[in-house]
Amino acid sequence: MVTGVVLCGGRGRRLSGKDKPLEHLAGRALVEWVVERLEPQVDDLLISANRNLDAYGNLGHHVVTDDVAEHTGPLAGIRAALRYRDDDWLFACPGDVPLLPDGIVDTLRQAIGRDPAAYAYDGEHAQYLHMLVAGSAAPSLDEFLGSGGRAVRTWLAACNAVAVDCSTLAGSFQGLNEPEDLRLLEALLG
Repeated sequence: MVTGVVLCGGRGRRLSGKDKPLEHLAGRALVEWVVERLEPQVDDLLISANRNLDAYGNLGHHVVTDDVAEHTGPLAGIRAALRYRDDDWLFACPGDVPLLPDGIVDTLRQAIGRDPAAYAYDGEHAQYLHMLVAGSAAPSLDEFLGSGGRAVRTWLAACNAVAVDCSTLAGSFQGLNEPEDLRLLEALLG
């Protein structure tokens, strides 16, 4: 069984504190596009958020919040999802990637083998936040966060995560990092 978690817990520092997944593209919140694309790929879906909980709850999926007092980044959202659902696999992705590729979960699942985690590589950059994680990796994540670790790539390296070639899907990983990215996303959405 694969549970998906859409990571919406960021502080939006590069966008003056805006909640990026709730920004609109073509009349819909970015997170709505992500949920629509992820739902058919997973058995269950969670939203990880730390603010605007009502807005995220209106998407029709359970909302999990970080269980630590201070913001510790996307790994805290992944940990919260792993604690909520004790499934074989957890697929995580950002809430601001409206072009989430069809079949990304299966692509990662086929490549993961016996490794505890896999993430997408778009041909130029590692897309660490598009990852598939085994439920059995939860203790490793707890230990990493407990020791003050925050960097996703550092934890994935410690897990011996597999980088999966997703170069044919390169444009699909575009998120909202700067205000101009909305125009780029509109063009990619076509």
